[in-house]
Amino acid sequence: MNCKAEVFSSSFSVPSSYFYLMKTTPQSGESPTITVGEFVARAPEGLPLAFVAGAGGAGARRLDTPRIQKLGLALAGFPHYVHEGRVQIVGASELQFLGQLTPDERRAAVARLELEKISCVLVTKGLAPPDEVVEACEAARLPLISTPLVSSVAIT
Repeated sequence: MNCKAEVFSSSFSVPSSYFYLMKTTPQSGESPTITVGEFVARAPEGLPLAFVAGAGGAGARRLDTPRIQKLGLALAGFPHYVHEGRVQIVGASELQFLGQLTPDERRAAVARLELEKISCVLVTKGLAPPDEVVEACEAARLPLISTPLVSSVAIT
């Protein structure tokens, strides 16, 4: 990988067509919601998705907004910027940052993320996440999903 590491976190909006399955409950005032399992199983043809780890938690983890978030800032030590209920994107920049860390530093970076608050992590460009990320997601039953699409296409 030859991308520079990101030092900020960005929020983008996933097209509403990707969240057409989100259930609305206007009488209760709750937000629209979809399980991560439903999101992966029924993703449009233009958004190929596959589980890498944590598939066992896909039925319990929920997405409650069509907005996504890049996980760079949280991985760099600022996990309080992570918004619950969103797809968390990990692209080449985030993986380049993690690649510069030792295995122990990668484990620490992932441990700071409060994995129980994250709905799912989507790795783009068909890139392989480090073993420490895969192991942590599997242990936490946090869906780690892969797509061959580059981040800019996956989020538009």
